[in-house]
Amino acid sequence: MELFESIGLKADPFTTSPNPDLFFPAKEHKQCLEGLELAIRMRRGLSVVRGGIGTGKTTISRKLIQNFSSDEDVKFEFYPVLDPKFESELVLLQHLVDLFGI
Repeated sequence: MELFESIGLKADPFTTSPNPDLFFPAKEHKQCLEGLELAIRMRRGLSVVRGGIGTGKTTISRKLIQNFSSDEDVKFEFYPVLDPKFESELVLLQHLVDLFGI
């Protein structure tokens, strides 16, 4: 920790777990986060965030949760699909049905 403090950092920016406090809103990430926030406020239903490994999906989802944590009027559920490889569209839909308990 002394090393990070010596270069002006308050925390380790290279942890293995995404930290929403270290979120850097690049253009694409900001657009995604704003779109998700709008979808939640407008009650638009299911939203999907796709991207390759390490592109910020988990960080965006944690930032979204953090942004709404003090807003008692907003309720949403977060279901990460960790391995999005499905044999067919039907298998994907069945997985979503199972997640939502329908």
